[in-house]
Amino acid sequence: IDMRRRLDKRIKMYTGDDFNYAELIAGDNQGFSHALLGIFDAIAPAASYALSRLAAGDEAGFHDVLGPTVPLSRHIFKAPTRFYK
Repeated sequence: IDMRRRLDKRIKMYTGDDFNYAELIAGDNQGFSHALLGIFDAIAPAASYALSRLAAGDEAGFHDVLGPTVPLSRHIFKAPTRFYK
């Protein structure tokens, strides 16, 4: 988040954080991160719907859909990551 705030506004920040992506994508009043995540392969339908909720201004709906996927992502990408589950 700190790094994203230091970037020029014309530069996009892509999160590769498979542990905290929901909050990074939702962002705050100072910006948000674009998503570039391995977990999106496993949760594509949910991620697509969640992002559509966010685009429609429904942040609660976004978190309702995407939030429950975070524990799965944390499990899949826990160390050692060379042994993706």
